[in-house]
Amino acid sequence: MSEDKKQMLCSPFCDPGMLEDLEKCRVMEIFPDVFFIEGYAGTAGFFSRPPSGNIFIMRDGDTVLVEDSGHHPFYRDKMLAVLKKFKDEGAKELILTMSHGHWDHGKNNDVIFEAGYEKARFLLAEPEFHTLNIAEHLIGDQKKLFKYYDPCKSQNYYEGLKQQLEYFKMFPAYKEPKFQKTWKMIEALTPESSTEEVFAAWCANMKNVMASDLSSYIIDKAEPLKLKDREKRTIGGQEVLGWPVGRFFLIHEASQSPGHISVYDPKYKLMITGDATLEINP
Repeated sequence: MSEDKKQMLCSPFCDPGMLEDLEKCRVMEIFPDVFFIEGYAGTAGFFSRPPSGNIFIMRDGDTVLVEDSGHHPFYRDKMLAVLKKFKDEGAKELILTMSHGHWDHGKNNDVIFEAGYEKARFLLAEPEFHTLNIAEHLIGDQKKLFKYYDPCKSQNYYEGLKQQLEYFKMFPAYKEPKFQKTWKMIEALTPESSTEEVFAAWCANMKNVMASDLSSYIIDKAEPLKLKDREKRTIGGQEVLGWPVGRFFLIHEASQSPGHISVYDPKYKLMITGDATLEINP
């Protein structure tokens, strides 16, 4: 595979075969000035074929709202084509928000600065600042589990790390110096290794390999949607709390994560739910 093709995937360790599936993803105008770019759900291996959330781009007069930016750089050109169309039609302000901070929803966040709008902003629900710090968020979740059981044993982290290492060896990036310390930690593990040693290797893999560069998530550019500033609205007979952005209302429903939002468009009575209907951690 060419280097250009490799750069369309979120990680140098992605199965290159998934590009064939990504290229089937459609861009659809589901309502006037409301575009839906299909995400991706991998059929096997969360890390070898990482999923990507759906992307929505919606225009309200001079303002364009982007809900989630996807995980693979593959989506950038598709997003930029829609954003250019709206800019050429007179839109001036571009606003990015995220349904939540899980990593499959925001690796292209910095595309808002590439689109060339007069003003670009990133609005993030207050509780999601922690979630968007992906490695620390996932490691923190695992640490909480130790209060109830040993996740390293119950989820067999030892076997998982060893299998991942063998998979990583198939890629040229395996030899890059920045990964060598992590590989050595995993190689040193044996079936007799302590939980502390296994968990340390798991944390290193998460920080140094799986989430080694968080710059494109632009968390440092995000403006907090503060909980104390939420407004109350009644939608479909249901009272909800959230934040208005132009005609859109960002409903704070805290479903899959503490700051999870759904976007409501009253013009078309359209609700965009992010992962609110996806049961991951029941």
